[in-house]
Amino acid sequence: MDSSNLPNTFESLGIVMEDGKPKFRLNEPAFSTVNIPLSSNLECDDETSFVVLGQSSLDFINNASLIDYQQIQEKSMAVDYKSIISTLSHEEIESKVAELLQENVKLKEILLQNNRSMKGQFNKLMSWQEELMKVHESHKHKFSETRNMIRLLQEENMELKTKLTSTESMMNTQSSSEQNSKNSYRLESARDLNAEFMIKHVEDELENTSDVNMKQLLELNKRQDRDLHYRQEIISSLKAQLQTFIENSFEPIKLQMNDVNTQNNKNRQQFYDNFLHYNEKLSSVVKCYAAQTSRFTNIQDCLKHCIDVIKTIDINSSSEVQEKSIQTLENCRKQLINEQLQNISERQNLIMAQNQFQKIFSDYNSALHELELLREENGKPIEKLDILEQEREELMEKMKMINDEKQQLNSAKEKLIAEQISFEQQQAGLEEAKASLNSQSMLYETEMKTLQDNMKVMEKRHDNMLQLSTKLKEVLQEKNIELDGIKARLAIAKNDAETITILKQQLDLYKSDFEEEQKAKQQLINEREFLTDQLGKLRDHNQKLLQRINGPNPTSVSQEESNEHLADAFCNSCGLYKMPGQWHGPGFCQPVD
Repeated sequence: MDSSNLPNTFESLGIVMEDGKPKFRLNEPAFSTVNIPLSSNLECDDETSFVVLGQSSLDFINNASLIDYQQIQEKSMAVDYKSIISTLSHEEIESKVAELLQENVKLKEILLQNNRSMKGQFNKLMSWQEELMKVHESHKHKFSETRNMIRLLQEENMELKTKLTSTESMMNTQSSSEQNSKNSYRLESARDLNAEFMIKHVEDELENTSDVNMKQLLELNKRQDRDLHYRQEIISSLKAQLQTFIENSFEPIKLQMNDVNTQNNKNRQQFYDNFLHYNEKLSSVVKCYAAQTSRFTNIQDCLKHCIDVIKTIDINSSSEVQEKSIQTLENCRKQLINEQLQNISERQNLIMAQNQFQKIFSDYNSALHELELLREENGKPIEKLDILEQEREELMEKMKMINDEKQQLNSAKEKLIAEQISFEQQQAGLEEAKASLNSQSMLYETEMKTLQDNMKVMEKRHDNMLQLSTKLKEVLQEKNIELDGIKARLAIAKNDAETITILKQQLDLYKSDFEEEQKAKQQLINEREFLTDQLGKLRDHNQKLLQRINGPNPTSVSQEESNEHLADAFCNSCGLYKMPGQWHGPGFCQPVD
């Protein structure tokens, strides 16, 4: 590409040009990969495309990223980008711009994929929230049912107590009449004691079960409230992460490590070690994501098991079943607590990995800054040597130019003498050309006059043709009128079918008569040819006889007269032999006088 087209290409890309060089605005926020989600650099499915972090961890990450961003911006302000761009060639600048455009397209695609996955996860969370609300409503309904059942049991307990008091009063009134039957009274009293003991035992069990059920329901409500609050926090953090992800879509790091093994620089080796550590952290993040997916499935199974246990709880069930259900719920709670602790530890690992990434980014930027400074310092003496060599080469070239100019001046003198001679010759040739041009101009004028005359003739012809065209148009209109009349006649003739059949029959008759006449005419022609042949033979024979009579040299007059007589004997129109005073031919030839 030409250098004149480079400013246009940079301006079309939105880059400001100054003195023929692209101007980068250093006060604008520079791109960084600190705020990019780690899922953009990993091949993961929809369930592991994001990580939910708490508000404190997000604040810590944002503060750390702002500090690193300020450090990077301070270092970037110290770099002279004009000197870097001036050292690059036009082809390198074009290749860099093309690479940046390709990376921008790839980043847009990755951003779209991440947005889609985040939307899918957000929809899943919303569906989970709806399901949790439904479960909460069902638990409330069951809690109200259990309260009603407890109230009914308490009422039954009061009825039993009233019945016991009434039976005791009845037994006291009947004690005087039943003194004789002490044994029976003792038995009845023992039975009453047993009944009271059983009633008290039943009441204690009912109170214990009601208290346990109430406690369980209260704990379940508290857990549900905590889960709802936790889900709402997750949704709000996801929304904030999605907003920050859309606003801070930065470019990922691409490290060229082609010459790491060949170079022995300590800084390069340290940077390579940091890069390996970065890859290890990435692999640990991948493992954390895989473990997170398995934990999500475990949590779902545990929640499902809890729901099944809650559904199978019956108030009238035995204490063993209730204890088992309570035990399973406690196990599920412990499992959920363990999962939460593991999530917290993994979040800490992720925060550590992110801090390591930030350190790597800052090390990379500082190394680049140092390399640029070293390049500038090393380039100064080399530039001086290059300038001296260029000046020496320029002096040598000037000496060569002076010698060449001397030789050129000597050759120019000889050329001027030769050119003077050729100029005189050219002047004589130009005079001759002038005379020829004058004659050609005269011829041109005569040709112009003839062309003008031809133009006038052509204009007259054009006018005549226009008149003819108008006349032909009028004739064509008349012919069209006649054609319309013929069409009308044709339409009338089509209606006369009988006349057409009669005319066809007449035409057939005429055709047969014509064919017979043609045959007769052909026969007559054949007879005429035969007779002419016979006459010719007779003439030849008569001529031979005349030659014998008149001698070997007959006169030419007799031959001419005989030829004229023969020519007058045949008709010119039909070719038949003419008889004097009679019609000859097929009826159109005149009789001979």
